[in-house]
Amino acid sequence: MGSLLEWFKNRREENIIKETRIHAKKVYDCIFELNKLILLFFEGKLHEVPSLIKKVSELEHECDDIRRKIMIDLTKGELEPSIREDLAHLINRLDAVANNTNATAKRFGLLTNDSLIPIADELKKMSGISLKCVEILYKTIDLYLGRASQQVYSNITEINKLEHDIDVINFAIKEKLAKIQPNYSPFIAILLFEMVNLLENISDNAEETAEFIKIIKVRHDVNK
Repeated sequence: MGSLLEWFKNRREENIIKETRIHAKKVYDCIFELNKLILLFFEGKLHEVPSLIKKVSELEHECDDIRRKIMIDLTKGELEPSIREDLAHLINRLDAVANNTNATAKRFGLLTNDSLIPIADELKKMSGISLKCVEILYKTIDLYLGRASQQVYSNITEINKLEHDIDVINFAIKEKLAKIQPNYSPFIAILLFEMVNLLENISDNAEETAEFIKIIKVRHDVNK
């Protein structure tokens, strides 16, 4: 049975491989812009936020377009079913990162400065760690997929650690909000809860994608 890693290794110029790397970079660009948005928001540069929300949305739309193109390309040619299935799972998991990034940005834009100030430090930390998490994932796909490098395993371990750090911060945010009991309307409270969870989901999706790559690599290494 064919291996996705061997297929990547032997066909580096294939269009699907190029598109997969482009897709991974666009996903990274989404979280890069979200992190910039959050930092500028807390620096008081609120006039720059709407354009960044729009940019994240446009990047997520581009990710969707690339994903659709790859899925169509997967129906063509003579790819082995195992390779086609692995690549489809990889792309869909990666796309979920962009989807949650866009959803976070949209909800962030609906929240006021006053509602976010109590958890500003925590949100900036979550965003920065999420950016690092997706950056490592992007590099894993761009540089190491299809290679024999053991860097894949160390990268995935690092993503696991970063995702755990975000889980801890997420709980700290909710613990903090429960203690200070700010005067939020029910709508703002729900919106804030959604936004924080969506921000956490970015690293969850990155970890799920990384773990899938690990499964593929373990399977490949065992069958060599």
